[in-house]
Amino acid sequence: REENFYVNETATVKVPMMFQSRAMKYLNDSLLPCQLVQLEYMGNETAFFVLPVKGEMDTVIAGLSRDTIQR
Repeated sequence: REENFYVNETATVKVPMMFQSRAMKYLNDSLLPCQLVQLEYMGNETAFFVLPVKGEMDTVIAGLSRDTIQR
């Protein structure tokens, strides 16, 4: 389905989006300034999506580790 994609603070474009309606693992990290979502795929594949707090990308990159993701 098509939804708005925010190119920047003032510009949006309509793009096809994936949609999934099921439970997923989510972490609002108390130690790193970010949110983390884990998606499971067929074939025992996993993807992690990390959303840093605005302006905190370098802090999140420096702090990401296997231990962080396993929380």
